[in-house]
Amino acid sequence: MLTSALTMAETQISLTPPDLQNPDSPPLSYSQQVSETLGPIGTNFSTGAYLFLHYTLLCSYFSSGGGYIQKFSPFTLPPFSTPILYAIMATLPIFLLPVETMSTVNNLLVLGALATFAGIVSLGIPTADPSILEIPTSFPDWPCVEAVIPIFLLTLVFHNVIPTVTKNMKYDRKAVFSCITVGSFIPFLLFLVYDFTILGNVSGRGFQTVIDPIAVLQEAGGPNGELLPDLVAGFCFLAITTSLIGFVDGLQTIFNPLFEDNDRRDLIVPALITVPPVAVACFGEDVFLTALNLGATFGVTLLFLVLPALTALKERGFSVPAIGMLMTALLALSSTLIDVPPDFVLS
Repeated sequence: MLTSALTMAETQISLTPPDLQNPDSPPLSYSQQVSETLGPIGTNFSTGAYLFLHYTLLCSYFSSGGGYIQKFSPFTLPPFSTPILYAIMATLPIFLLPVETMSTVNNLLVLGALATFAGIVSLGIPTADPSILEIPTSFPDWPCVEAVIPIFLLTLVFHNVIPTVTKNMKYDRKAVFSCITVGSFIPFLLFLVYDFTILGNVSGRGFQTVIDPIAVLQEAGGPNGELLPDLVAGFCFLAITTSLIGFVDGLQTIFNPLFEDNDRRDLIVPALITVPPVAVACFGEDVFLTALNLGATFGVTLLFLVLPALTALKERGFSVPAIGMLMTALLALSSTLIDVPPDFVLS
């Protein structure tokens, strides 16, 4: 993922004329990079992957957010109602509040997520089982590792900020590459700390079914009683909500221009963004992991691995025939066949 991000930055620097490499000019967006290098075919693939990724992630967010609504509610709610309630609660402010106000709300949610993360680490690391860091003599669960590779890729996506980072670094190739490398390594370390904290506090419990370690921690409690599970639940809820805000905003940038002259745009665009994923989240089973898997294996693979490489090759003067793009898209689509094995065990 780091390599693809550096490739995107290289393409942006190459495509941006010197007279536009100044603080007053907007950076070249990723979609513009694809359009200028790969033409209409590349743009269509990019737009399709973008929409697919956003809709699948919204399905998973509405499903998971609805689960937390049920958890925090003092009443037992019908399962189909919780994604709807979460969607209303999370998206209405996005559509109704001014941009500046919504930005402030999002910043407060991010601060809340950071505070709960700090609480999780401070409470969870002292009680985590360090034996999970030991390298086993055999690796019997490689099929399980293969199954979660798409999720690994999804959690490491940060490519939307590359155009802004490149501009802020004044298009200096060395400064841009250093900033991206160091800047991506810090959240990677935070991911490792979080994984160690969660897995270390559920290790050795002997569960023999397909399980979510976070769900196990929340249901069975941790060594610190209910405080650690509650912090984990709060962090997950805030992290999902802040991510959802970004993805809804991304879809607005696509749909708003399409209905610019329509008097009912303020109704049509929110409906297009929320109704399809909410419907899937309400009536589908195991939506969260399934949607994440689909979005990562097709959307992330094509959008942030295949296309950056093709744009860089085209910018360097290589020929990128349309059939090659089609084949890579089909290969990415075929990876959606990856699924979690039924005998997945965490012991």
